[in-house]
Amino acid sequence: MAAPVALQLYSLRESLAKDFGGMMKKVAEIGYVGVETAGFPGTTPAGAAKLFKELGLPVCSAHMPLPVGEKKQEVLDTMNLLGCKRIVSGFGPDQFKTGDLIKATCEKFNQASASAKENGMAFGIHNH
Repeated sequence: MAAPVALQLYSLRESLAKDFGGMMKKVAEIGYVGVETAGFPGTTPAGAAKLFKELGLPVCSAHMPLPVGEKKQEVLDTMNLLGCKRIVSGFGPDQFKTGDLIKATCEKFNQASASAKENGMAFGIHNH
């Protein structure tokens, strides 16, 4: 038996912005068994969560802002709404140009990881 495959929705962002519901139905129809979110073009987190549940598409991970600072509660609430336990986030190359920037970025990632863990979630880094 083949391993289940989830679809990273960033690859469909333009189509999702035009018809989120219709595109997600196609994703389910062609056999994907889960999704990884990357924003919610054409819908809201609540709308997406409802549709994912209706279509039987669990959210294996979600690209979100870091769960720290003023965005912390919003990120955690969205993750809980989605029923997802894996937060994925990252920074672009500008945050890694110097040793001091790398240290500061690592500290932010450590804070994000601790926040996720405190809330029963895992944190992963998507590097660019």
